[in-house]
Amino acid sequence: MAKIYNDKNVLDAAIERYEIVFNAFDNIYFSVSGGKDSSVMLQLAAMVARKMNKKFDVLYIDLEAQYKATIEHVEELIVETKDVVGRFYWCALPLSLRNAVSVIQPKWICWDKNDKHKWVREMPKNKHVINEDNCPWNWFRRGMEFEEFIVDFAVWYQEQHNSIVGAGIGIRSDESLNRFRTIISDKKVRYKNYGWTTQLKISQDKWVDVYNFFPIYDWRVEDIWGSVSKLDLKFNEIYELMYKNGLSIYEQRLCQPYGDDQRNGLDQFKALEYETWEKVLNRVHGVNFGNIYARTSLLGNIKSEKPDGMTWEQYTVWLLESLRLYAPELEDHYYRKIKTFMSWWEKEADITPKNMPDDKWEIEGYRQSPYWKRIARAIEKNDFWMSRLSFGQTKSDVERLFELKKKYKNLIYGADTDSTPLKRIAAQLNKEDEDVLKVKVYKGSYDKSEFYSIMGRYFAEREFRKELQYIINDESMEWYLFYEGDELAGFSSVSIEKNKVMFGNMYVLESFRNKGVWSFIADYLVKEYKSSTIQVLTNIDKLISAWGERGFEVTGNRGSYSVMRRKNK
Repeated sequence: MAKIYNDKNVLDAAIERYEIVFNAFDNIYFSVSGGKDSSVMLQLAAMVARKMNKKFDVLYIDLEAQYKATIEHVEELIVETKDVVGRFYWCALPLSLRNAVSVIQPKWICWDKNDKHKWVREMPKNKHVINEDNCPWNWFRRGMEFEEFIVDFAVWYQEQHNSIVGAGIGIRSDESLNRFRTIISDKKVRYKNYGWTTQLKISQDKWVDVYNFFPIYDWRVEDIWGSVSKLDLKFNEIYELMYKNGLSIYEQRLCQPYGDDQRNGLDQFKALEYETWEKVLNRVHGVNFGNIYARTSLLGNIKSEKPDGMTWEQYTVWLLESLRLYAPELEDHYYRKIKTFMSWWEKEADITPKNMPDDKWEIEGYRQSPYWKRIARAIEKNDFWMSRLSFGQTKSDVERLFELKKKYKNLIYGADTDSTPLKRIAAQLNKEDEDVLKVKVYKGSYDKSEFYSIMGRYFAEREFRKELQYIINDESMEWYLFYEGDELAGFSSVSIEKNKVMFGNMYVLESFRNKGVWSFIADYLVKEYKSSTIQVLTNIDKLISAWGERGFEVTGNRGSYSVMRRKNK
């Protein structure tokens, strides 16, 4: 059945469908995800249920790697609909999910107890949660596919109630052609010929008394947000962040981080909830992934270690896949070098990727031999020239570095590599970039209202206490604020005393923490006060390391802070 347009608006049409469903079925549940469509579907259902004095249940499948904002919204929906919801099934179970990011680990299991130390979130503790410890279903098995679970749940739900069941799903047909086909297919069995219903089929010739219904199938995204505004509905705040991040209402999706659209999914997590992104990356890749991206510069040495049980060949592939997640150009550069390396050995000694040894071996007539560990070590060292595979520095490689610098401002700093040629290139690259951040200084008699309009939240809000402790200001302090364009990237205070200066309250905003801003601020301040005796006061491990690279050492403590001094002062 195709879309049929009439004089009825979509809200009235949806309400009519809810009324039909509540009159037709004694037992109904709605599947929600925390996304905008299922959220609106659920809240409209609650409105109609109140008028008709009806109740229903809710199924929410928690896939662990979720936005914090999504979880907060689901909790909000529980409160908002508690008067009409009989049972809220919050399922946090070990389901098998697709991982399109890796050929090594094509599946991952959410809420897997074996990986508890890597969970993106702690197991939710509200009374609605069904997990492995309290699971009431004998049909559930660890590692079930998501699609299997939703079918088996529907079958169980129908058997429990021993009646015809309605299952509400928040699919809109204009979201995708596949979704539209789900609804309009002529092969579907309908409830009383309603085109927005389909009977659940569990095998080639077996149907069950469960009818999926799609009350908002003909809504457009404008209708969704229009109803939120008109009816004052609750919504997931992640969409507000998406909008601020430049995504139009037509582009906003709650992407799964490891799905087929993994680049968008992971990039979206990174832009919207940076801390969640860090955990999401480490969750599936494991193998100390944090050491790959949590560096001051892109080409700094990788400190990952091959895990037991993984071959050097697998580890090489994993390293390349990991690089692709945050710097696909770098992965492509190494891939081409490795391909050339392998082609040479295949031509010279008939050694192919399939028969190449995993570890070091001797080959008669050659000073070095090809093996996977050698390749993996070259990637670990971020050996851009691939000198460990017998390549030399080329003009095109240097040009490539300058191209990459345009995109990755924190491409390479000399302190992050043990390659002398790369150190020289780093000096050239960063010389052009000395003024990458604009600096605004507040000292002496400055406009306090302007200063606090920018900095007030860092003095007042609890979320900054862990890294800033109790930030204070007085007349002896100078403040350096660092901007990328018009956006604040970081700041530091400088206290001027008789015979020394003290750098403190140094802070970098989360979205700039992998862009070399820590290093930029440190270098800028040292240059600004190069003739002074400098002390640093910090409780941030990354800063202690950054200052250590600049010749400072810890000489004492003030409470939870470390005091650092330049070694030659």
